[in-house]
Amino acid sequence: GLAEAFPNVRFLQTGRFSRFVRFKEFVYLIHMIRTFFRLLSIPADVFYAQSAVVGIPTVLAARLRNIPVVFDMIDLITGLSKNPLVCRYGQFFERWVVRYADFTIVTAANLVSFAKNAGAPNAELVRHGVDLTRFYPRPVQKKPWIVYMGGIEVFDGVFLIPEAASMLSKEFPDLHFLFVGEGKMLSLLQESIQALDLSSRFEFRGWVPQTEIPDLLSQSLLGLITNLRSPGMMYAAPLRLVEYMAMGLPFVAPDLPGIEEQVRNSQAGLLFKTGDAKSLAEAIRTLLKDSSLRERLGKNGRAYALRHANWNQNAGRIVEICEAVARGKA
Repeated sequence: GLAEAFPNVRFLQTGRFSRFVRFKEFVYLIHMIRTFFRLLSIPADVFYAQSAVVGIPTVLAARLRNIPVVFDMIDLITGLSKNPLVCRYGQFFERWVVRYADFTIVTAANLVSFAKNAGAPNAELVRHGVDLTRFYPRPVQKKPWIVYMGGIEVFDGVFLIPEAASMLSKEFPDLHFLFVGEGKMLSLLQESIQALDLSSRFEFRGWVPQTEIPDLLSQSLLGLITNLRSPGMMYAAPLRLVEYMAMGLPFVAPDLPGIEEQVRNSQAGLLFKTGDAKSLAEAIRTLLKDSSLRERLGKNGRAYALRHANWNQNAGRIVEICEAVARGKA
């Protein structure tokens, strides 16, 4: 387990829920209060917190106890809420965490600027990583699958996919769409697919074990990311982006800043106009009709992952940062 692998690290499990839980803002509040009180008594040289939900109580407890904090900011989590209070005040609190954490780690290049503008004393880009010994291209027969991995929520833009599929169905009669994930919009998404008479073209697997993901990706022709424009997604660089690249899987993704930067640097996928189903369909069509382009983008993605998305190297850098902060040398 984690305790055996990292004997000098205390992992604090404060709740088993995800961003897809109902009334998540209320659940998050309970989670934050619970975390704060537990951190008041746990011995530590440094606190490491990921996301504002744990970042806020961690910084509060750390300031009371004079313990340094490393804040791992993967995106603007408050920007993914529709709650009016969170929309109005959430980013203020995320900026507050960044300002009072001793060191902020970010996963997208434009988040470095956000952190510095928020007053971060130290900020560094450490990209998402994957286990490259498990996520690698496999010489298997491809199926006519386009795979979507991730949440099925409003901000995930999943309703663009059946719209695009309806534009492509006659031209590509064998094409199928595979969904790996769940969310509150799942039933509505399935209803929209049914209304377009495309149910036979879609398969839903739900969440699958992480160990099964490489095999699913290796059998697919290309991957999808369809997030809509929102305050949270303006800075996000989703993990599945580098999972696709590590597998040598070409992908189609929206032209959001956090995603566009990695696509531009990797040359591993095609961008479409955010929120535009026709643009999504055109990008998919381009890849389906050009196998040499798919191969080139896939090779570019694997090369980029080897350089920038090695799980062990990136995790090692986070450990170095935590050790330096604990010694007061960050």
